[in-house]
Amino acid sequence: MEVMSNKLVSIIIVTAGKENYLESCLKSLYAQTYTDFEIIVVDNSLNPDFTNKTRQFNPGIKLYPSPKNLFYCEALNKGIDMSIGDFILWLNDDVLFEKDF
Repeated sequence: MEVMSNKLVSIIIVTAGKENYLESCLKSLYAQTYTDFEIIVVDNSLNPDFTNKTRQFNPGIKLYPSPKNLFYCEALNKGIDMSIGDFILWLNDDVLFEKDF
């Protein structure tokens, strides 16, 4: 079985402003043993305060603050357009991971 080292994973999270969910999700991702990933958050909240808090969580997050609610599929496509990874993983903002996912 081939080891996936040096393969970038683009993790796309579509959120609608559930701050507690997103923060917990991001914490579980940053605790991973595999670290070759980028995180892209497409923010459908239309709330500048939520967008700013997300931006402050980790400056390395690629953030798209949508000017309108794109709904899930269009928001996911926006995240895919922003991604540069070899693989794409899309998530809801309420997903939590064990450290060796």
